[in-house]
Amino acid sequence: MDVVNAEKAPMENKSREKVNRRNRKREKYVPSSEPLELPFCRICGKRASGIHFGVYSCEACKAFFRRCLQRTSPYKCDKGGNCIIDEQQKGLNCSACRLKKCQELGMSKEGIRQGRYTVAERTNVIMEVKKLHKNGILQQNQCQNSVTPEPNGRLSVLSDSLSPPDSSMNFSPDVYRKDEVPSCSSSLSCSNSLTSGSPGSIIDSTNNHACILDISEEILTKQAVNQSTISKTSLRATDSQSNQSEAHALRENLMKGYRALKPFERSLNDQELEKLFEDGYKKYVEKTKLFGNLEFLPADEYNEIYEKTQVDVDGRMKLLQDGRRDMVQIVKEYVQFTHGIPNFKTLSPKDQSTLLKASRFEFFAILQYRALDSEREMMISYTGQSFHRSEICPYTPVEVFRGWFEFARRVKECDFSQEEHALVLAISLTFRDRCSLEEPDKVEEIQTKLIESLENLLKETHGQTGGRRLAKIMDLFVRLRALGEEYYQLYKTLCKDKLLTKVIPEMLQFLFDE
Repeated sequence: MDVVNAEKAPMENKSREKVNRRNRKREKYVPSSEPLELPFCRICGKRASGIHFGVYSCEACKAFFRRCLQRTSPYKCDKGGNCIIDEQQKGLNCSACRLKKCQELGMSKEGIRQGRYTVAERTNVIMEVKKLHKNGILQQNQCQNSVTPEPNGRLSVLSDSLSPPDSSMNFSPDVYRKDEVPSCSSSLSCSNSLTSGSPGSIIDSTNNHACILDISEEILTKQAVNQSTISKTSLRATDSQSNQSEAHALRENLMKGYRALKPFERSLNDQELEKLFEDGYKKYVEKTKLFGNLEFLPADEYNEIYEKTQVDVDGRMKLLQDGRRDMVQIVKEYVQFTHGIPNFKTLSPKDQSTLLKASRFEFFAILQYRALDSEREMMISYTGQSFHRSEICPYTPVEVFRGWFEFARRVKECDFSQEEHALVLAISLTFRDRCSLEEPDKVEEIQTKLIESLENLLKETHGQTGGRRLAKIMDLFVRLRALGEEYYQLYKTLCKDKLLTKVIPEMLQFLFDE
């Protein structure tokens, strides 16, 4: 008996040790040295997690490229194949252009590798990261967590980068905070308010992008106001300066913001624009011959069908998706324009936000006057798509649309120069009576400076007829105010639509603070 117990004792001890070992909490692994600090993802600009498919990339871009390798049908770009790919887009990146950029930068199935970094690779990474630290780019990006894309979709390259050619750095030291990008709608119509994807996926993605579409006090408060910059742009005339030289300096600063605005029609001359309208109208006529009347369904009827079937029967959901794709670019350009307006950044964040919201319609009506053809009732979106009036916005009455076309025709008659156009846009942003402001007198002072500068410009360019031209421009603002009131009433009606408030709640956030 004792022998049996003696044999059982070590077995029980072993089983007890196994249980204790199983129940014992695993100690946290602490590396003996700091992990290798990596540069940014070559594709989107986020912090890279390693070399994936042969290129430094983040987890998101690695997963995207893996999905592409498994995909059987090719992606297609609707924007000409030159979309901006960066981390700011947050789910709005064009898949076709993203894949194209991955391939151009060397990602491939053959690039899959295992094992540790070689000494040469570690050395290159360390030198590259040290160079970034020296230029302050890594610290800046850690705080701002964003990069500024170039128009061609790539990120600007450091001229003195120590990286080898096959892994060149692609980002800009002029970084923008992603939470500093306030929101606006892109165009006169509600069609330019939303991104691509299947109709059923819109609702799921709305909340993810709502933060991009909110011009709020918090966003503007976080915009650091550089006092030295303000002192340069606040153009108070000194005793030695004349009003004329002051107005000239104001115009120079304003043009810097004006150049940030890039609606598609600005890149075209009148002949090219006319051809675009003509081609778009021919396509519209051909479609009507094939399919008949292309008018949209009544909103209630569409909502009922969509809620039951999730089928986009008349294509309106596609329009909303296409508009959202362009939203980030438009928002950034809208805000950048205000940086050239003298003393605008000295206004309180709340007043800046309020003016941007309240001026949206007037601003884009003046900005995109060349994008409307009143004869054929054709329109061009901010990024270059042409539409007939009946194709562009299912929620806008015909008479409202025609009012916009008539206004665009009157603005075309003025034949603005670029400086005139920039001043008129700035004036449209600074009406104190349009909304409730904390410092309305300060806003009025800014507008007075702008009007004086416009008056001086018209005297220089039009001589004795400058006063008559100024009166004509002021008359445009009167007409635009009536159109704006009409538009805001329409907008309030749209915000009561249950489907729209579910799909695009940013509409409510953009115009109204309630």
